[in-house]
Amino acid sequence: MSNSAAEIAALKAEIAELQAQLAHAQQQAALFENVVKHLPIGIDLLQREDVNDPTSFRLIFSNGLMPNATIDLRLHIGKLLNDIFPDIPLAILNRYHQALNSGETMHLNELVMNLPEVGQRIAQLTAIPLSSDLLCIKVADITEQKQVLEAQRQMLEQQAVIHSQQEALADISTPLIPITDSVVIMPLIGAVDTRRAQQMLETLLHGISTMNTRFAILDITGVPIVDTQVAHVLIQAAQSVRLLGGQVILTGIRPEVAQTLVGLGVNLNDLIVRGNLQSGVAYATLERSR
Repeated sequence: MSNSAAEIAALKAEIAELQAQLAHAQQQAALFENVVKHLPIGIDLLQREDVNDPTSFRLIFSNGLMPNATIDLRLHIGKLLNDIFPDIPLAILNRYHQALNSGETMHLNELVMNLPEVGQRIAQLTAIPLSSDLLCIKVADITEQKQVLEAQRQMLEQQAVIHSQQEALADISTPLIPITDSVVIMPLIGAVDTRRAQQMLETLLHGISTMNTRFAILDITGVPIVDTQVAHVLIQAAQSVRLLGGQVILTGIRPEVAQTLVGLGVNLNDLIVRGNLQSGVAYATLERSR
């Protein structure tokens, strides 16, 4: 074989190798493009042509998946970003420029779009540097995420309002009413749970200590059920008031409540018990005059 024939054969082999490499590269590129096309986010690649000019970004790739966009960027590949979006703020281009210079991923602005068919959509733009002059812009639809966050915010506000209303209701449901300079009445109406019991005790002790009260009348006429918990609260209130120099007068014990307390084995020795509120007031007034 002549030298020329050998050179031609070597050249053909080199061409075949290059063609194989090209085919592989094209296959990889097609695979990459197919993957990117099916991502649930928009991917746009920008090439910066002048390191000193933030307006020199040129669109070189787009998967056309900017969420609900009114423009298909795939039709504008090869154009400068300024030509595609003449009204794009210079501040955004400067941020792109800054991201490339720093080499760090940056979360950019949120893009709000009002579309006739789907309404308002919100997209989050993120700049991801791929090289010194190649920038990837990720565009993610965060409308649902924003809606969830807004719903959570409203729920927290509602919970705060409910909590405030519960506190106000607790204050109303455990009033401390002074009838003389040394006698107060606390009428209890409705169920007494742990939270309300604590509120009642705090209100009572605060009133006793600040008003220098001698007698505190607890009227339970309006309490539908008196169980061990309620009885324990009454005894605790009596003992605490006694430590502050006062006495508790318990009124409004109905016959069925009395039977319940006896059945529970509750010791009411620390309380002064009167049948109704009128007799409790009379007792406190008489004792006060002594």
